[in-house]
Amino acid sequence: MKKLLLIASLAAMISASLIAEERFTKVGIIYIEQVFVMLAKDKEVRDALNIVVSEAKKKIETLAAEVNQLKQKLEKDTTLSDNRKKEIKNDIDWKTDELARLVKEQETGVVQKGEEYSKDTLRKISEAVKAVARKDGYTIILMKEESGVIFAEPEYDITVRVIDYLKKLAREAEKK
Repeated sequence: MKKLLLIASLAAMISASLIAEERFTKVGIIYIEQVFVMLAKDKEVRDALNIVVSEAKKKIETLAAEVNQLKQKLEKDTTLSDNRKKEIKNDIDWKTDELARLVKEQETGVVQKGEEYSKDTLRKISEAVKAVARKDGYTIILMKEESGVIFAEPEYDITVRVIDYLKKLAREAEKK
């Protein structure tokens, strides 16, 4: 009877340990660079940055044209008084300085806009990774680029699933 009780207890402990081991760690990897490349091809991001760049280009071209017109006027019009020539030169200098300031400001604006989109992109990627990881039962996701992972079976690479998830979200957003 004692042996039977001991065997039953031992069997119960083994069963409990097997059930406890069912909760294992599932590790996945992702190639973030591939996801970024895919999102960089995203039309919405490209279009938004192109708008910022084209607006800046228009302002700069307009001001540069004004500077060139003033320079031509100064060179061609020989009847200008010394005071008028001085006014035009001052205007050219002011507009040239303004042009340099505008170029720098626009470059900074484009960089800031790019950073905003990068932050938004990182947020989207992070949310997509979490969603795919939860759906597929992963407990840890490592970035291939930074983790030191040399090899992993393709089944643990969630890059394509994350890209597909992001594309699905984009399609749903377009429908709205």
